Amino acid sequence: GAVHAPGMTCGHSRVRGAEPEPVDNVTSAAYRPNPPQVVRETNLDLLTTCGKDAWLASNKNLEAQCGQYDQELAATQAKIEDVNQFRKHSQKRGATEMLQADAEWKELCKKNLAIQLEIEKMEREVKKRRVMDV
Repeated sequence: GAVHAPGMTCGHSRVRGAEPEPVDNVTSAAYRPNPPQVVRETNLDLLTTCGKDAWLASNKNLEAQCGQYDQELAATQAKIEDVNQFRKHSQKRGATEMLQADAEWKELCKKNLAIQLEIEKMEREVKKRRVMDV
């Protein structure tokens, strides 16, 4: 019999009720050119209709655009590096501050403990003297 998996029921019912796609749509999708093919066809059309000078001018324009994109990329990468360096220095400063604050907190805890011990010692001494005075 048929295997009934819980995750497959939704997809199976969708496929069962689906209309078949027309063959023309399937074959036309298979023959659609991809972007590099479109560029090649454009270059060939330009070369055949306008001659090599127009094609060379188009290539020169594309090279200029590419150079501009390379400059924008370099500028963006420089900005990213600046932000990363700033973040790194901020984190190092923060780490130093955290270590100092931690050391101060530990020292204050030690002092508080010492004070608490002295208070308890004094309270015992006071109780001891009161007992002796009575």
